Amino acid sequence: MRKMIFLLMSLVSVILIAGCIISPQTPITGDLSVELKIHDSLPKSLTLQKDGTLIFTEGDKTDQISLSSEEVESLKQIIIDNNFFTLKEKYEDRNLMDGIGHTITITIGDESHSVYCYGECPEGFSNVLGKIKSLWTQEIQYSGFA
Repeated sequence: MRKMIFLLMSLVSVILIAGCIISPQTPITGDLSVELKIHDSLPKSLTLQKDGTLIFTEGDKTDQISLSSEEVESLKQIIIDNNFFTLKEKYEDRNLMDGIGHTITITIGDESHSVYCYGECPEGFSNVLGKIKSLWTQEIQYSGFA
C-alpha cells in the first residue's frame, strides 16, 4: 500500500513538473513596430512604424516607403516562426575585428525584445534581419571600417 501511494505521488509530481516545463506558449498579438540599427562606419537604420511606414536613415539622409498589410504580416510571421523573442540579448564574437553589428528591436503589442549581434548570428536572428532588409526597395550599402 505504501509503495502504491509513493508511486502515485511520484507520478503526480512528474505530471505537475512536466506541466510547468511544457506550458503552452501564449500567442503574440498586436501591432508590430521594428527598429534595425546597422552599426556601420556610417550608421544606418530601418524603422517600421505601426502604421506600416518603413523609414531608412543613413547619416543625415532619410527616406521612407509604405508597406502593405501583407508585407507587415509576413514580417510578423517570420519573427514568430524564428522565435525572435526567445533569443539572447547579445551575440558577440570578440575576436572579430572587422565586422558590422546589428541591433534589432521588435515590439508586438505589449511584448518588446532587443537583440544585438556582431559576428556569427543565430539562424533566427539572420532570418529576421534578412526579411527586414528585403522590405527596403534598394540594396543597403555597407561601408565598413577600413
